[in-house]
Amino acid sequence: MLSELSEVLASERDPDDLTYFAKPTYETVIACARDPKRASWYDILIERKFSVDNTFAQLSLAVCDSDDLARKKGTWELRTEAFRALVGIADREYFDEKLADLLSKEMVELSSTTFREGVGRGVTQLAERRRQRLDLTTQLVDFAAAVATVDGPAIVQYSRAADGAGVP
Repeated sequence: MLSELSEVLASERDPDDLTYFAKPTYETVIACARDPKRASWYDILIERKFSVDNTFAQLSLAVCDSDDLARKKGTWELRTEAFRALVGIADREYFDEKLADLLSKEMVELSSTTFREGVGRGVTQLAERRRQRLDLTTQLVDFAAAVATVDGPAIVQYSRAADGAGVP
């Protein structure tokens, strides 16, 4: 793929030709989300403040920023799956507020089940006082705040789940 990228960059083609990488890139994000720690660059991209892997924060930016191109190139469905895959690991991987900050109403609606499941797992981990390698409480609150702006009833459900699980 690197040689293909070099070829595209060296050519005088339309810059939109770079978007042909969208499909394999989304598929890579989905595969990495299945087993995050097996991503070849895991623990290389480190967030300085908390000293945790920052891979998925950066991948979420890339997926979110590809909105217009995904519509134009017909990869919207695959982009949505990549987004869901990222949301699905938000109870385990650090997102540095990036994924929550970039939530759109459409993505929240398309991923509501994934949000509920991920938040539920996170709430359970907090209630069981499992040791976390990231600030899961803050990350879940960030998601809750982002979701609240587009889906108030979902936030009420999340809050009840957290309260019922005995999360302080």
